[in-house]
Formats: sequence, C-alpha cells, structure tokens
Amino acid sequence: MTESPIAERIDAVLRVGPDANAIEFDGRWYSWGDLAATVDAVRDAVREAGGEPGAGGEPGAGVEVGVLLRTRPGIVGAMLGVLCAGGCVVSINPGRGAQRTREDVAGLDLGILIGSSDDLAALDLADMNGATQAVTIAVDDLGARITVARSAGEATVPAQRPGIAVRMLTSGTTGPPKRIDLSYATLEHVLIGAKHYESRAAIEEPQLRRGVALMNSPLTHLGGLFRVLLSVNDGRSFAMLERFDVDGWVDLVRRHRPATSTLVPTALRMVLEANPDPADLSSLRSVVCGTAPLDPADGDEFFARYGARVLISYAATEFGGPVAGWNMADHERFWDTKKGSVGRVQPGYDLRVVDPD
Repeated sequence: MTESPIAERIDAVLRVGPDANAIEFDGRWYSWGDLAATVDAVRDAVREAGGEPGAGGEPGAGVEVGVLLRTRPGIVGAMLGVLCAGGCVVSINPGRGAQRTREDVAGLDLGILIGSSDDLAALDLADMNGATQAVTIAVDDLGARITVARSAGEATVPAQRPGIAVRMLTSGTTGPPKRIDLSYATLEHVLIGAKHYESRAAIEEPQLRRGVALMNSPLTHLGGLFRVLLSVNDGRSFAMLERFDVDGWVDLVRRHRPATSTLVPTALRMVLEANPDPADLSSLRSVVCGTAPLDPADGDEFFARYGARVLISYAATEFGGPVAGWNMADHERFWDTKKGSVGRVQPGYDLRVVDPD
C-alpha cells in the first residue's frame, strides 16, 4: 500500500525520539512513544475492522470512522491512528450532550466508533434501535491499552470515502452546520500554507524541534485539528487546554515562552479584559487570529499592550482552511494603511470581491 504523505510523515516523526516530551495536558507530559503506542494500536484496530481492502489497497483505507472528539491526548492519538490507517475521521462533538450526540451518531450509519470509555457508555449504543456500531474502540489515556468491542450478530461493512481524511462539522459560518469533506490532498496543502505565518520554509527531514506550541482550540474546530497536524508534522511538542480559559492560557505562555500562539477574537478580547501582566506574555511576537472578524482596534490594543502583532487568518471549514492571512512582514509593512484587510491571498487560491459590504 502507498500511504498518504501525511501518514508517512506522522509515522516517521513518531519514531525519531520516543522518550522525548510530545504532549503536555493537565500538568502531565506524554512522550512521543506514548503517542506512537496509541496511534499504532488504533491504526491496527481500524485496519482489522475495515473489512476487505479499500481503495487504498489496505483494510481500513477510506473507511469512515466516527470519533468522539474530546480535546484530550488519547483522542489526539486516536485521530492520528485513523489517518495513519488511511481512514476517514468523521467528526462528532460529544460536548453537545448525550442526547444530541446519540442523534448525530444514529444518523451517520458508521461501522466503527471511537471515543473515551465514558463517552461511549453515555451513548448507550445497545439501545439505539439498530444503530449499534459494529466495532467500538475505547481510547482513554495516551499510551494505555485500548479496548475494542464488536457487536453481536452479522458484521457491518463500514462505509468508505476514498481520499477523504476528515468529515468536519462546520461552525455555521456560511449557513447551518453541515459536514464538509476534507481530502488528504487538502490537508497537505494547508500544512504547506501554514508556513505563510512563520515566514520560513518547511523542514523536510523528520526531526524533533525545540520549543512548545500551544493548542487552545477544540479538536472539533478546524483550528484544533490543524494545530495538532502542524505540530506533529514539524516534530514540535505542544501543550493542550481541554477548554480555553484566560488563566490557563496565560500559564502556558508564561511557562513555555512560545513566540506565537492562536486566539479567536472573543478569546483575544477576554485576554484584554483580564489584563494579565505583560511580563507573562513577553515571549509572544505574534498571535494568529481567525474564525470570526477581528475588530482592528482590539488588534492594535493587544500590540500596544503586549508587543505581539495580531495576524488575521481568513478561513472556514468550507474552504478547507485558511485562504488568506497576514504574516509578520506584511503586518509590519502594511497594517497601518490596510488594517481590517484579511491579508494576502495564499498560493493556490483566487479571491473575488462580490459585494463591498
């Protein structure tokens, strides 16, 4: 089987330094070896449950796998495991409550469902009137043993979406929430485009990089998904917040001293209102801000107070990620005269203004 470049890269990075720190969560560090153990276990379980070889030539390739996306290390490993199997991650948000999640799962007709033991138990799958999944995979702590369970009766043939990496539920930017198919090719393009904000070339050879990235967006959001993929692609460890709060974010910045972080406009406004000590945020040179329009005055206030430039990223799930944005060089040169702009169009995209408003 020919693996996708994303799967090959993930697998290569996971083998570089298994004892080194990979993910910090709730005061605990998990190693790259811990992450690799969960990725490998989930990949093998998906391939075993995937039935006959899919379009990619291997069991599991193209198979739709529902993932209950809590923003926790174990679920990060599960998501990467599905991608390494060549499968399709179907995003499910358990934070919407058990009843709405049950309704979501029942309407998806999935043959494989992954989540924490608690989230799977809360769904009461055996009582879902025929919507029971053929295979469930419980993933709790990163590096710990996973639990695979198969329902009684005739095996379900998992649905397939060859070439699709993620079916991501939109946030409603362009209309009612719906699932958008993001292909493996799209994710690869976005990972290349992300370097626009760093003004640096991608590292070709797998290696572990210094510094710690911050992940404070949920996995159910495109920003959280891309932060995980970008960090692993680059071999950079990252610190996770299950839910954003100002004190938790400031603590991560103070301890890990990153040069850049991400904040949605509402979170940036929360930080301004909380008014943390500028010394705690002194490492920041930039903050990437997207998902909603940014008031330029907030960007100016943040820069004046903390010395970090706020770089707008214009993106939506429907677009498959960012299509335009600011980097440091553009901000230094053009912000005073073009503030409010979505920035420079990224390579591979053409934009057209259809309404001045």
